Amino acid sequence: MYVATGGYYSVTSISDDNDVVLNNLGYTANASPGSTIASGATVSPGGIEGPAGAAGSAGNSSVINYEETIADPGPDSADPATVTLATVGPFTFTGECFADQEHLIATPVIAETFVSTSQDFSAVQDGETQTDDSALMSGTEVQIGATVSGTVGPFSLVGSGAGFIGPDEGSTAFESADNTTVGNAFTGAGVFVGSGSGAAVPACTFFGYIDTY
Repeated sequence: MYVATGGYYSVTSISDDNDVVLNNLGYTANASPGSTIASGATVSPGGIEGPAGAAGSAGNSSVINYEETIADPGPDSADPATVTLATVGPFTFTGECFADQEHLIATPVIAETFVSTSQDFSAVQDGETQTDDSALMSGTEVQIGATVSGTVGPFSLVGSGAGFIGPDEGSTAFESADNTTVGNAFTGAGVFVGSGSGAAVPACTFFGYIDTY
């Protein structure tokens, strides 16, 4: 039977219409042995816990989700702060965050996503940047996804405030030269997201997922 606030019990003995001896079955959500159950707790029928079910099937291991942040931007585009977002086969996806020193009115922060390979003659195609490289060489880094710019504060129509862009131009396709790693990456980034109250950390946020076949 089930006793409210106590859990599941088996009946050991029944003395009379008002007295019964119960045995705590020790289920995970049960009250610990020796606990006092409040007088007047509802008692209702309840069966004994059945055997554990069969293990479920494995989830989709081909999808990699990521969310990474950079607290402080690098000083400029030549020296960005970086974070590794994911590594898939020979491909490495990286987030870069830096201050835009060329801006004349303010100094916004820029967030950009890049991909590189360790295998010569890999291929990358990205709609946002119009990248279409079927001979990407080892160590070469190319930008994918949107460039996101922002400053601390709420978004405004004059171009200041936090920035946030998802994969609105679709995915980035990639394939290794030996054809063993093929997939699509959906990338997004934000700059000073949630900084309407004045918070300046993190400067850059990178998010997305990568699906391989």
